[in-house]
Amino acid sequence: MGGSGILSAMMLTGNVSELSRTRKVKHENVIELLTNWAPRGISRKVAKEIFEMGGCGSEVRLSEGDQWGTKVTCISGIPQLGTIDNLLLGKIGNSYRYDGPAHVVAIDGIVESVGQIHRLLDASEGQPMVIMAKGFLPDVANTLAANFPEKLKCIPYVVENWCVDSFLDFMHHGISCISHETGDVIKEATLLKKINVSIAPQEIVIRSKSSQRRKIEASFGKDLGSLKGISLDRTKLLLALARFTSRTGLVKLSYNGEVFTAPVSSYEAAKKCHESLSEIFQSLGAIITLPQRNTKNGKSKNY
Repeated sequence: MGGSGILSAMMLTGNVSELSRTRKVKHENVIELLTNWAPRGISRKVAKEIFEMGGCGSEVRLSEGDQWGTKVTCISGIPQLGTIDNLLLGKIGNSYRYDGPAHVVAIDGIVESVGQIHRLLDASEGQPMVIMAKGFLPDVANTLAANFPEKLKCIPYVVENWCVDSFLDFMHHGISCISHETGDVIKEATLLKKINVSIAPQEIVIRSKSSQRRKIEASFGKDLGSLKGISLDRTKLLLALARFTSRTGLVKLSYNGEVFTAPVSSYEAAKKCHESLSEIFQSLGAIITLPQRNTKNGKSKNY
């Protein structure tokens, strides 16, 4: 649990006493907590920004990026899990990202030939487009990959399970839907207007106004060097502290004269851990300090 291990270690090495606690937590209480645990640095800055974006009630993803500078973005929309077809992914790499307008097509089946999507490709006029389908035969994927992005900006995206309850619900979000169950033919499909999307190798976020789901992403820049991993881990800890504080309340503690705050749940978990460790150490101490007894040959033996 966030911070409980550190609190438990503090209890073993010094005197931790509770000064007060409160169940009702305000915005400034969480900011104070973040400052107590990380007075300065990039981790505190990122955690504070994520918290103020609503990170306690939203999905948060932290990653090590290839860009210069650390970026925090908040996206509202529907996440569709899947993967960019391997032939194109091998060309653009796992670090590929696109955030902007694009035509989006959803096909509840497999694209077997380029001829099936020729009309769609012509209609896109080289503008960004995503075709989500159950699969693409190699000839189709190879053609799209070979012409990307000079002639075509079409991304073949393979989906196993649709993120909506009913496939045709995609139409409410501005996505062209082709389903064999309703008698649709891929060759006769038409494009709708472009919608805002965020594309990553294993997820597409459809940024629809009709969706209230939010996702926050923080990408730590390569200018941090070897500190990227450390900054990411520290940010995870700070976010956990903020979330536990929001859910369970805040406790004010004193450690060797220093006053700081922590989540109530983390403090309670730390106390239980401290009690368990104390019992273990007492048992070990009893074994180590057992008196010596003489053996038959007159030599003493330790236990």
